[in-house]
Amino acid sequence: MPQSSRRNRALLLPLALGFAIAACLPATAAADGPTFTARLDSKWALYASNNVFWDLGARIGAPTDTLDANFGESWLEPGFDVTAPYAGGSVYGGLSLGASGTWRTDPLGYRDHSVVALENALVGWRNAPAEGGWGFDVSAGQQDYAVGNGMLLRMGAGNGAERGGTMLAPRTAWEIAGIARASRGPLALHAYFLQPHELDSNDTRTRLWGVLGEYKPAQAQRYGATYFKVTNSEQVYPRADRPLEFIERGRDGLEVLHGWAEFNPAPQAAPFLGLRFEGALQRNDDIDLHAEGVSAEVSWLFAARRFTPKISYSWSRLSGDDPSTTRYERFDPMYYGGSLDTWWFGANSAFALINSNFRVHRLSALLVASPRDFVKLQLLDFRADELRSPLQFGQITRLEFGDGGLNLFSGVTEPHLATEAYAEWTRMLAPNLALTGVLSWARPGDGFESVRPGSGDLRDWTTIGMVLSWSLPAPTAP
Repeated sequence: MPQSSRRNRALLLPLALGFAIAACLPATAAADGPTFTARLDSKWALYASNNVFWDLGARIGAPTDTLDANFGESWLEPGFDVTAPYAGGSVYGGLSLGASGTWRTDPLGYRDHSVVALENALVGWRNAPAEGGWGFDVSAGQQDYAVGNGMLLRMGAGNGAERGGTMLAPRTAWEIAGIARASRGPLALHAYFLQPHELDSNDTRTRLWGVLGEYKPAQAQRYGATYFKVTNSEQVYPRADRPLEFIERGRDGLEVLHGWAEFNPAPQAAPFLGLRFEGALQRNDDIDLHAEGVSAEVSWLFAARRFTPKISYSWSRLSGDDPSTTRYERFDPMYYGGSLDTWWFGANSAFALINSNFRVHRLSALLVASPRDFVKLQLLDFRADELRSPLQFGQITRLEFGDGGLNLFSGVTEPHLATEAYAEWTRMLAPNLALTGVLSWARPGDGFESVRPGSGDLRDWTTIGMVLSWSLPAPTAP
């Protein structure tokens, strides 16, 4: 392990201890002066995976030399926030360091990687609007910013590889984010510039700007849309053509129209019904790109039943590249994220497949077993949107072989990719302390079985894990 990482962690531990003590104390403020608040966020996880990637690597070149991955991950982020009156409103800022690590070898083959790096460093100003007036908020720096439910713009930082923390994915802040917000009642308008904090080993030098409008007429109801354009990027796009080809700087010049809606169409007759839609159109005239993604979900809360279960079903489609056309149709997932209820699909499967060229059915149940115990159950089915269209395998590693046969860049010849069952139990040990156990079982479909046929049956992929999360105080957005 690099000596610099050890030194960084040695310096971070006493710093985190000091911030933990400070976070337990009330926020300090002088009369009409600044208010300082210390905070600490930490996660510690253990995972055990069996038959990683369904043993597909034995056919086409594995990201690891083993079928099993038993490893740990950690995240420690001490920081502080400050607010002070200024110019009829208040200035605010935040600063935090993040230490992420992987211990032993993760499913992508990275071993004992860790780094201490800046996570948040921002400054902003917001006014104090009169009742019914416009509120304004302008901020800049390294900070979080999410659009909609995270279909395209959510994870502003790269995780895994040399930074560690592949499964926890704790880093989310954009390296440079300039955001101007205006709001009045239920209406919000944003203008933003974003540059992701990507891995040094996979830096696409992407930059984009956009505008956003969102309307929230009532609780659990919102309607929004954004337009953004990529002004620079070195991201390469794979093609479905043979021989295998790539489009250099494929993302450069990409334009996106992205919309979302959450509402209840009959609040009086069916107060526990919920609908959610999200979709995006992507265009790039430079390379004749036309791609689309869409998701629809219906949910029902059984409020009068034991455990107050919430049942939901969603269907999502993210387009693949049709090899019979000259137009490029593969959906670019960009910086998607969120949760297993939005744009992360499954645990093992989400670890293997990025959000492009597949259709997925998801059935979910959320249960409140007690005031301190929460259970999540999911069943997912994945199918390729286009046969013989590229499937990127692994969040970082791409698997392929060069003997003239099929590879995952060339896609699959059967549509069914995988079926996954997922279970999660969270126990609140204290208001800011939670223990979560997870179990994921994923069975490969005929699509993956068709890759280099005759090499033996693929195996079911199982992962169990335990995550301890602790924060002081409970984190809040600035």
